[in-house]
Amino acid sequence: MSTLSRAALLSLAVVLAACGGGGTGAPAPVASAPAPAAAAGPAITAQPVSQSVVAGQAVTFSVAADSTATGYQWQRDGKDIPGATGLTYTLANPQAADNGGKFTAVVTGTRGSTVSTAAVLGVSVPKGLALVAGDPGGIGNLDGTDARLALPGLLAMQPSGALYLVDDVDGLAFSPSVRSIDPATGAVTTLARDPALHDARAIAVDAAGNLYDAPWATGPATAIYRTPPGGKRTLFAGAVGEAGSTDGAAGAARFTEIGSLAADAAGNLYVNDGGRTIRKVAQDGTVSTLAGGAQAAFQQIGALASDPAGNLTLIDNGLLRAVSAAGVVTTRTLVVADGGTLSLGGSSITVDGAGNAYVLEHVYPPRVRRIAPDGTVTTAGTLPASGSSGTHYTNLVADSAGNVYVGDDASQTIRRVAAGNVFPFAGRAPAQANVDGTGIAAQFSLAGLSTPDLHFELATDAQGNVYVGEGAVVRKVTPAGVVTTLPLPPGGRTLAYYVSSAAVDGSVLAVANGVVSRIDAAGVSHFIAGQAGVAGVADGVGAKATFTNPSRLFEDGQGNIWLTDTVPGTMTDVGVKTYRRRIAPDGTVTTLPADTRTPAVTILYWGQDGTQWGVDTSNQSVVRIAPDGTRTVVRPARELVDRVTGLTVDRNGNVYLAMLEGSTLYSVRKITPAGSETVIAGTPGAVGVRAGTPGSLGPVDAITVAPDGTVYVMSENALVRILQ
Repeated sequence: MSTLSRAALLSLAVVLAACGGGGTGAPAPVASAPAPAAAAGPAITAQPVSQSVVAGQAVTFSVAADSTATGYQWQRDGKDIPGATGLTYTLANPQAADNGGKFTAVVTGTRGSTVSTAAVLGVSVPKGLALVAGDPGGIGNLDGTDARLALPGLLAMQPSGALYLVDDVDGLAFSPSVRSIDPATGAVTTLARDPALHDARAIAVDAAGNLYDAPWATGPATAIYRTPPGGKRTLFAGAVGEAGSTDGAAGAARFTEIGSLAADAAGNLYVNDGGRTIRKVAQDGTVSTLAGGAQAAFQQIGALASDPAGNLTLIDNGLLRAVSAAGVVTTRTLVVADGGTLSLGGSSITVDGAGNAYVLEHVYPPRVRRIAPDGTVTTAGTLPASGSSGTHYTNLVADSAGNVYVGDDASQTIRRVAAGNVFPFAGRAPAQANVDGTGIAAQFSLAGLSTPDLHFELATDAQGNVYVGEGAVVRKVTPAGVVTTLPLPPGGRTLAYYVSSAAVDGSVLAVANGVVSRIDAAGVSHFIAGQAGVAGVADGVGAKATFTNPSRLFEDGQGNIWLTDTVPGTMTDVGVKTYRRRIAPDGTVTTLPADTRTPAVTILYWGQDGTQWGVDTSNQSVVRIAPDGTRTVVRPARELVDRVTGLTVDRNGNVYLAMLEGSTLYSVRKITPAGSETVIAGTPGAVGVRAGTPGSLGPVDAITVAPDGTVYVMSENALVRILQ
């Protein structure tokens, strides 16, 4: 063996030491290869900023980088957001599920990428009432740009252009009120008047803002009252219940029967008295005869209007006539320029600042016709066929620019006619169609449906979706307010849908020709029970059972289906018998024992264990009926005028009541198992859907509670959320 050199021995020692060399010491660290140089991405000069918003409020995140940046990609919780490749990213409709989301921007350059710091989104869902989807509207008394009207009756235009309205009903729901409407925005304001107007036959407003009205509650209108701005209503001229045709000072004057009023810029008032005479009332109440009687013969004045100078235009038994400020009467010659004929049988006329007269033709559909100073007749606008006959329009008024306003008491709106177009100007008409969309772009409606049991239904699922049953269709509303129509066979009189109380995968219950089925989200029908075309109340399994008029189907959390079966009386027994029936998960149909107590209880909700909640029809007390028939009063009767319109119960046993209290409070009340009762939505005296705490409601058509405790109601054809 050759001898190792000194250098070789030293090298071997180094190797042995590195390998542990049979020694017992700790291993020596192994040197790693040098890391490659990191790619240099663009420098971010402005990082995204964390933000907090209210649900539904759009939020925008932004980023900025140096000039080496060539592209951007926004991410949420580390995942790319499709299409989000700009300097900013906007989340248009954040909801509760977006709370806590982390948003970053990946900025790419020629030498690499840089990830921004994370911006955290906070989303708060305000408590109280909020609109989810639909466009609310209908009868009410809310002020503002989203005002509600009750019965828009007489309109009057002040010479300055201010618009006034007498919003009157039969006295059962709303007190008659005087309301002003801003011509620029359509905002409605209820004016303080003492007392409120009732049964006004005619109104007018002078340049000083004094309101004149002629009531006819006790017979022909023979007196004129004046109400100054913010003041009290006092007798201005004439006398109540004393007819005549006497000129003179204020209370000494007499009117035969006041038909219409008009004011000029100087504050003079003109009266169509008995259809045969024009009377003039000066500012001090002095009454004189301007035209008619021995001076000129009128056949039957239907309406009159004044221009600022006091010249009058009136309809007289189908003729258009003019009366000068001096009382000279002339008959105008008219030429119809747009074809057809002109009907002057209506009782409304107005004049704009240019001297054009406008009349309302009660044809079908009704038209507003413009009569130029030279007598040329054209159509200013064609109104929607409001109501069943197209005659639900009130008097016309025109402003100086030629815009014409007319009250539509069938849809609770004031419409404006301008440049040939007709559109709602004040008030909110109820939805008349089923339209899919997001938020207020969607519409819910029962109009035009022929289903015998016509009502809205509500259900929720574990994902936060709400299902709206509309008799013939079922709509799905996502937490973001996106409304779609489920792909179900067309419903109708013989096919009605009922959304489940705990909707699963979009399936619904269907009733057709005495058969109860389930239709899944794919539109496939699954038979449950009943015999097609066979009426009866026979119990049994599946096809062994029969139904007569099954309705108000409700599915509990155990898979039981509860329903009401109505059997009409025979010729000798005109009474209607109502049965409560249950379909078990295996299709077994059972008729519950009849409630022998009187008066009967209308069942509004079934619990998972068969417990029923309902309303005693004699006094509107809320009762709970246990499976063994034991009845407990949950809420004693209060006022006889109060009425429970809906009821639901949450998982914790809290009862929610949709109510009409008195005549002007639509509310939702919560009753805890301990008996504590609170109002969670609704404001006394405010009728109409408006967000807030507690907000305000219109009539509540359906109510349900989601698994998370959120209460949903249908009010004014809109889906509303109530968060406690």
